[in-house]
Amino acid sequence: MKNNSKDISEPFEKYFTPELFIRIIVGILITGFVIALIFFIGNFSDSKIKNSSICLTDQCYGNWIEYFKNSLSTIKLTIDIAVAVATSGGILIALQSYLSGLKNAALSNHISHFSIFNNYVNNEVSKRSRIHKTSVDIMIWYNLIFSKSRLGNMYISKEYIEFINSLNKEIKTSNEQASNAKSGSFRYKPHQERIKSSLAKVGFEIAYQPRNDFFDAEGELLDLISSVNNSFCFSSEVPSLLERSYL
Repeated sequence: MKNNSKDISEPFEKYFTPELFIRIIVGILITGFVIALIFFIGNFSDSKIKNSSICLTDQCYGNWIEYFKNSLSTIKLTIDIAVAVATSGGILIALQSYLSGLKNAALSNHISHFSIFNNYVNNEVSKRSRIHKTSVDIMIWYNLIFSKSRLGNMYISKEYIEFINSLNKEIKTSNEQASNAKSGSFRYKPHQERIKSSLAKVGFEIAYQPRNDFFDAEGELLDLISSVNNSFCFSSEVPSLLERSYL
């Protein structure tokens, strides 16, 4: 099953990179110092500054500060903005690292959980003579049950609950047809078609067979589903499979 959930760390990884913030800071600094230099040149061209003599008194220092206050204010503002951007960048990069760590942990949990599921199913299949391991697509089954496993969410999907309900509906339909049928008139071929189609949704392949052989293989597949549900689907929303009275 295709997972359409978006990874919330993707925008940070794609757009908020260290290189981006370095470029922004460098751009701010260059722009600010260019503007300050323009102010400085403009102020320095003033005849009062050109003709003033060099002195080291407090009054002279104060006069120079006053003359070049626009340049100095621009430099201070530039540095303040650069520091603010650097701080914001540091926070966002730290958040990116945190989200990346969460994603890696979720992926690790997904791999571990799938491995346990895979081993369990293979072991259960080996106990059943009517089921071949190639008849069960474990990946499809797992992804249907845990559709958001890659994001660290191990809750049972609504789609899987709907699958179990639809399978029960098919069993109930056949039970009712069998109970209403005259002796020997239960049409098992349409039943095979419906069960075969339903089980295909979870990655199961069951071939058309003589009546009793099909019922035996069907029974083992349904028993396998029940076993997995009891072991991995800890939710009251997942119903138990109905008993088959059409045998």
